[in-house]
Amino acid sequence: MVTCSRKEYDQERLSIPKTEYNGRIKKVQEEMSNRKLDIILTHSCECESASVRYLSNFWPVFDFAGVLIPREGEPILLTGGPESYDFAKQFSCIEDVRIHPLYVESNAPVWDKRVSTNDFTGLISEISNRIPVNRIGICNSNIIPYKIMEDLKKGAQEAELVNTDDLFTNIKAIKSQNEIALLKKAYYITEEAIKALKESGWLPCGDILIESVVDEEFAGANGTIASRMGGFNADFAINVEPTSLKLYPASVGALILKITVKGTAGMPYMGEEIYNPVYGIMKVLDILRDYEKHLNTYEPVHELWKSAQQKRSIIITKVKAGETKEHGQLGTPIDAWVEVIIQTYPGETEESSMSKFIEFFSSSIKDIPELVSNKPVIEKEYRYVEPGECPMGNEGIKALKASFESATGKEVKISGAPFSCDLAAFRKYGNTPAVLFGPCGGNLHAPDEWVDIESLITASKVYAFMIINWCGDK
Repeated sequence: MVTCSRKEYDQERLSIPKTEYNGRIKKVQEEMSNRKLDIILTHSCECESASVRYLSNFWPVFDFAGVLIPREGEPILLTGGPESYDFAKQFSCIEDVRIHPLYVESNAPVWDKRVSTNDFTGLISEISNRIPVNRIGICNSNIIPYKIMEDLKKGAQEAELVNTDDLFTNIKAIKSQNEIALLKKAYYITEEAIKALKESGWLPCGDILIESVVDEEFAGANGTIASRMGGFNADFAINVEPTSLKLYPASVGALILKITVKGTAGMPYMGEEIYNPVYGIMKVLDILRDYEKHLNTYEPVHELWKSAQQKRSIIITKVKAGETKEHGQLGTPIDAWVEVIIQTYPGETEESSMSKFIEFFSSSIKDIPELVSNKPVIEKEYRYVEPGECPMGNEGIKALKASFESATGKEVKISGAPFSCDLAAFRKYGNTPAVLFGPCGGNLHAPDEWVDIESLITASKVYAFMIINWCGDK
């Protein structure tokens, strides 16, 4: 009998205290002194938020963010637009939050209140009033936008610019007790299965790999691919994403697009005709809804999704037009745009999926005069997230089905996953068949994301039986 304790869940919610964030800044400043650096700049964006979040507990969503750390004194958190500033003031452990006009998204909103902005000429001059500034270290140099880098060079004047990516990496590599506790919590679901087996005295015939990676899903499975290329591969893999205790041998892919309708900014006070792109983007949203109906009505449905509760979807992730504050400048926006995820089935390539959508979209706008004269611009927002699939006859699937029945006394439900993830990376880069199986949960990717404890324990039991069935017994 495999049992799993729930005592771990009786603890209070874990988090990193503000004192630890302050300590991280101090560690950076100590290393700066060792390297004779006077200032360090880190950079983050929506898809690469780790550095700024590590130092401040703030992460950018629309805009860019950076942390400017002097060798002595308090750090400065840099951000751009109105939402980011308010977000930073609420969550950041760095109290000095400044607005840099270049740290804004490409479609920058107009501020709804009077604010002070800072460029690097002013910021570095301010610091140089306290300490000499001769050497400036740059972290995350590979993702800093050109215009921000040029402004830094201008503000640095005669100071030497030094690449210090390794400095920050080395500091983050040494984990605190709080960080270790959080990592252990993340490992709980699979760790409990291993602990139960060890306590029973059972020994496997093969190796069991437990893997936790960063940035596994942001449009392409970065961390997962790194592990595959590093040689950490197996004969079968289980991705423990929440699946409501269902077995998903396949996952949908994701074509992530940005569709923009251009308009004419201003107000029609002089009798001229001014096109408002908001009406155009409303038509685009209607087309996207019609395309989802078209896909699920007229296009073939993959066998694994025929019994699924949710077929492939068109997911609207962002819609934006004009300013985001209610008291901003009165006038029609210069453009309006929508970010959309078009899910794809295994076997559908990026090229075929894009071609199919463009054909449908182009046909749809022919009867919409305002979109004929103001043709929307369609761009790829991120790289293609490939759909993944493990053949149903795979021995790993058979073993997992048997393990579920041993743990629960029931037959596992099987279908295709309603979400995209890193499943394809296991087979493509590591020659490892992989499936999805995990606990029940909800509100995924939301602030109150959660998993059900009882199902977490059930999943752990299934993993334990799977290890026994798959790895054998010495």
